[in-house]
Amino acid sequence: MKKNFFLMAVIVTAFSVGVLAQAPQRKHEGRQMGNRQAQLTPEMRANNLAERLSLSVNEKAKLLELFKEDAQKIEALRTEAKLAREKNQQVAESMKSKFEDLRIQEEVALTKIIGAEKAAKMHVEKEAALQKRMNRPEKAKMGKAERMDKMKAAFSPEKRAERMTKDLSLSETEKAALTELFQTQHQEAVANHQNNMQQIREKNDAEIEKIIGKEKFAKHLEIRNAQIDRVKKNRQKSI
Repeated sequence: MKKNFFLMAVIVTAFSVGVLAQAPQRKHEGRQMGNRQAQLTPEMRANNLAERLSLSVNEKAKLLELFKEDAQKIEALRTEAKLAREKNQQVAESMKSKFEDLRIQEEVALTKIIGAEKAAKMHVEKEAALQKRMNRPEKAKMGKAERMDKMKAAFSPEKRAERMTKDLSLSETEKAALTELFQTQHQEAVANHQNNMQQIREKNDAEIEKIIGKEKFAKHLEIRNAQIDRVKKNRQKSI
C-alpha cells in the first residue's frame, strides 16, 4: 500500500514538474514536445536515461519500446495538425491538449518501468536543468535575430573606425576619413548583394515559369507578393 502511494506521489510530482518546465513557454508547449522528439530519436532518449539513471538492460529495452510508440503517436498528431491547417482549421488548443495528454501518459508509463526512486531523480535533474536555463546570462537567451543585429552593430562602419582609432591612436581627421571609407564600402557591398540576389531571383523565376507555365506562375507571384506584404506589416508592428 505504501509503495503504491509513493508511486502515485511521484507521478503527481512528475506531472507538476512537467508543467513547471513548460510554464515559461506555455503557448508553444504542445509543439515543443513534438520538436524535442524530432531532435532526439527513441534510441537516443533511452540511451540518455539509461546512462543518467544507471538503468538495467531490461529497463532500457522497455523504455525504448515506449519511446518508439510515442514517436509514432507524435508523428500521427503532426499529420493531423498539418491536415487541419490545410483546411484552415484552428488547431493550436486541441493539439496542445493532445500533446499534453501524451506527455502525461508517457510520464506514468516511464515511472512504472524505472520505478519511483529513479523517476524522482530524473525529475529533480529536469527541474535543475530548467532552472539553469532560466538563470543563464541574457546573451545566451538572446534570439538569433537579436544576435545578428548586435553583430551588425558591432561591425558597422562607425564602430570599425572607432576600434581602429582606439587601437592605433588615430587622429580625428584619420577617424573621419576611415568612417567615410567604411561607409562607402558598406553601401557598395549592400548594392552588390542586392544586385546579385535580384539576378538570382530573376533567373529562378524564369526557370519556374518554364516549368509551371505563365498562368500558374502569375498566381505564384501573387501569393509570394502577398506573403512579402504580410512580413513587412508584421515587422512594422513589432517596431
